[in-house]
This record gives sequence, C-alpha cells and structure tokens, in this order.
Amino acid sequence: MDKPFAGGIFSSSFNPAKGDLVLSQKGELLGMMANNTYCFVISDLESESSIAFRKDLNRTIIAKTLKAHNATIQRKAFDLR
Repeated sequence: MDKPFAGGIFSSSFNPAKGDLVLSQKGELLGMMANNTYCFVISDLESESSIAFRKDLNRTIIAKTLKAHNATIQRKAFDLR
C-alpha cells in the first residue's frame, strides 16, 4: 500500500501493490493483490497443504509440496503469477 506522509491509513487514496491484502470497508478480507492491477480473491482460508518446521524435517515431503505449489502457480494466467 502506498502510504502518503503522516498516516496513509487515514488517507482516502490507496495504491495497492503486489502482496497487499485487500479489505472491504467493513474490514473483511477480500483477497491479495497479485500485481498492481489484479487481485486474487480469497473465498476461504483453508490450507491446501502446510510445512511443519521441526527437528525431524522431511526434505523429500517439503520438496514435493513446493513442486506442487509451483505447478499450481505456473497454471495461472501470466499476470496472476
């Protein structure tokens, strides 16, 4: 979010950028900016998968998880990657 001097949160203008969360005026999570133009709408917050970082780290499972996520991202339209 591009914040003007002295409190961008209270300003009436926002310039969302890649990675910014998009909220409704009521504070509900709508999505995340994929770039400066497109917003990825989040309809639910269920995780497709997760990686638990602990002492018995299984690198093979983590590699498979990351490859699956990368494949999902590569199937998206170029502007949404």
